[in-house]
Amino acid sequence: MKILFIKAPQRPWQLLSHGDNFLTPLNFCCLGGVLRENLDDIEIKIIDCGNRRIGWKTLPEMIKAERADLVGVSAETLYQDENLKALRCAKESNPDTVTVAGGRHFSFMPGETLQQNDSVDFIVRGEGELTLLDLVRQLQTGSPQLDQIQGLSYRRDGEIVHNSNRPLIENLDDLPFPAYDLVSVEDYGDDPGFMFGKCVLVEHSRGCNHGCTYCTFWPLMGEWTEQDGKATIRPRFRTKSPTYMADELDYIMSRWDRNFFSFADGNFSADMEWNNAFTEEVMRRGMKFEYFAYMRADEIVRDERAGIFEKLYRIGLRYILVGSERIKNEELEYWDKGKNYVDASIECARICNKKYPHLMVHYCYMIGAPDDSRESIEELAREADKLKVDFPSVVIYTPMPGTAMWEEALKDGSLEITDLTQFSWFSAIRPTKYLSTNEVNNLVFKVMFKLWFHPFRFIYRMIRSAVARERKAYVYYLLLKIMFRDVAFSLIKDLFKGIPPDIRHLKAPKWYYS
Repeated sequence: MKILFIKAPQRPWQLLSHGDNFLTPLNFCCLGGVLRENLDDIEIKIIDCGNRRIGWKTLPEMIKAERADLVGVSAETLYQDENLKALRCAKESNPDTVTVAGGRHFSFMPGETLQQNDSVDFIVRGEGELTLLDLVRQLQTGSPQLDQIQGLSYRRDGEIVHNSNRPLIENLDDLPFPAYDLVSVEDYGDDPGFMFGKCVLVEHSRGCNHGCTYCTFWPLMGEWTEQDGKATIRPRFRTKSPTYMADELDYIMSRWDRNFFSFADGNFSADMEWNNAFTEEVMRRGMKFEYFAYMRADEIVRDERAGIFEKLYRIGLRYILVGSERIKNEELEYWDKGKNYVDASIECARICNKKYPHLMVHYCYMIGAPDDSRESIEELAREADKLKVDFPSVVIYTPMPGTAMWEEALKDGSLEITDLTQFSWFSAIRPTKYLSTNEVNNLVFKVMFKLWFHPFRFIYRMIRSAVARERKAYVYYLLLKIMFRDVAFSLIKDLFKGIPPDIRHLKAPKWYYS
């Protein structure tokens, strides 16, 4: 049986380089590793269109040439339309090809996807390895019995069927290493990548110990329970053992000579004991690498007080992205971010600026919340600028499928834009109590100017840095600021000409159509 995973051509983030936009497809490598370990007489191939610059003219020809028995895609909401198009190409090439969709968006909207897309045969919901394995086993029999495959959605006699939710994999050490050999690891990050050049995407954990209402990470890997006859989901955090994670990194380093890792974990820092044990294991082995991680400010402060964050830095932590979100504790408590999180963000910035000058610190803020006004957004910009982190960024409040915010927006009918292809994190889809979507869109540029245009601060930090990757990141930030200034001036001119701003939406590069 031949299985083809496709990462469809997608419109990248305009403010990132090609190398930083397209990292190793960890999801397909994980699926491929499990299938290959458990099944005989199986061939697996991955087509990563973004990394290889394969466009929509070439992809259908490649699909036809592969003659796969099963074609699978995975996507978040921003790219769901492109991956559905890839499945349509597969069906047009051979109507008998079995098509499967998984990942965040399709897990959260399985019924809508099946109802609106005849080219999709199956939806694998949530954690996909065992569900896809069971499906392939059944398909290999020639007379598949689908009703007992947990986590699967499909059509039966014209009706959409959602099988029961699959329990989470309790021990992640039971999974084989991701099958990175299914892609050319050496081809990733060779383009100019200011943040993630020559990097491999890895994960040590799944899920989260928090349930932020705007987040799609934890619901995908959350734990389903039955309460009063209704299925509900709650946050659940699981992790590989420190030894197994170190084994995996050692394997990648020795086979592909890569020594920079981007951890895809939604919350790398959740478990303080794991953080400490991992640092001890890495130091015991004398491993030398650098890494990026998504972390929470309150957990960084917690680990710093315990002497653990310093050890995480010592073994190679060089770039953190912290979801700071807002500047008022009560707002984040409403979003289930936790109590006094803003205080922790301020303390975290102080610690990093004072003690870890070579750690790149990226804070991400969210504007356009339901109660936002012009004054509150301008206040956020002022307060965020005071922290002087390396890179404060801004996204627009965007309720995504799978989140409590999405359900709230559907319930109150506040979504002004419902076309999912227009979702981008940089264009408002719902107004606030005091601002229209256009007013929010215009304010985001003002905030970016306030936070980004400090060229002398960046030049100073770039010159003083003794770390090559850090210097490269500062060059990127400086170029980004200059580019953003020029783009913004261009947008202002376009607005006078009646041309809609283009940077607010994902934009197709030239190779996209090739």
